[in-house]
Amino acid sequence: MDLWFSVDPATEYGRIANLITITSIAHSEIGIRISLSSKDKEKLRSDYLELFPENEDGTLNSKTLFHFLTLSGNLKKYFELKYASFF
Repeated sequence: MDLWFSVDPATEYGRIANLITITSIAHSEIGIRISLSSKDKEKLRSDYLELFPENEDGTLNSKTLFHFLTLSGNLKKYFELKYASFF
């Protein structure tokens, strides 16, 4: 997700200053990109298959990855938010 902020370089940045990597800028717009990224895809796959093993015929279990990620703490365990700023 990309968020754009209009800023006045003569004004203090307030809370957005925590997300800006370069503080000595002279731009009127600042973009913040937030992405949800997998921490370890192979670990996610192996843990999913451990909890919901393949059927005897080799097809995947009827429990989806969505279901697995909704289990307590799994989304946070396997995914992380990353931030980047741009001008």
